[in-house]
Amino acid sequence: MDSARSSPQDVLEAAADAGVHLLSAGGEVSRVEDTMIRIARGMGLSSVEAAVFPTALLLSAPGATLMRRVRQRSVNLAIVAEVNQLSRDLVACRIDMDTFRERLLRVPEIRRYRRWQTILVAGLAGGLLCQLVGGQWYDFLPAMMAGALAHAVRQSRASLNGSLKDFMAAMAAVVPGLIAANWAVFHPGTIIVGGIMVLVPGMAMTSAIRDGLAGDVVSAVSRMLEALLTAVAVAAGVALPLNLYLAMGGRWP
Repeated sequence: MDSARSSPQDVLEAAADAGVHLLSAGGEVSRVEDTMIRIARGMGLSSVEAAVFPTALLLSAPGATLMRRVRQRSVNLAIVAEVNQLSRDLVACRIDMDTFRERLLRVPEIRRYRRWQTILVAGLAGGLLCQLVGGQWYDFLPAMMAGALAHAVRQSRASLNGSLKDFMAAMAAVVPGLIAANWAVFHPGTIIVGGIMVLVPGMAMTSAIRDGLAGDVVSAVSRMLEALLTAVAVAAGVALPLNLYLAMGGRWP
């Protein structure tokens, strides 16, 4: 299917598919809007309007209108890079519409790192961050376990919404610290802090600031609220097991 035979609806659907992949993978609003408009104009639609929000996108052209919902979001810059390249190839006529749509279908399968690799890196990050907040070298291993557990729970395939999964991940991150608290040599507070630091919504806050600077106020407020909800879920996930542990007479240095 080339641009001469593509209907406005076909073009908008291709552009919307690319936009959904970008938004789901952590692409900023301005990038998503620009990519969709470039695809539509490159395929012959001269008058195109796009509106992107963190959970939905709208595309409109003469004779066609399209809306898509985005229900799951994560961060995968490999997908962002791949969709950007595909859109450039389509606009430059290096690939046709059929090839573009076919390759977009394979985009969700892109994984730059295996799950065990991300868990290992999260564990190392937890151990190192523990050292930055006052931990000693012997706190490294339990903090590493805390960070790995937190990331493993967050990346699990359990059908939980984002805030509940963050809550469970924070609870998992507390466990190594509470176990280590039974030995006076460890510093459970720094172990717990190191573990939960991998759950801090830094990417969401950065995206919120970036969208705000670009003038996308609705998206900026939405992303900042999402980051705030994540922070609250993490705080609650730490407070609940810690308070239960102390109420039951658990040892704390």
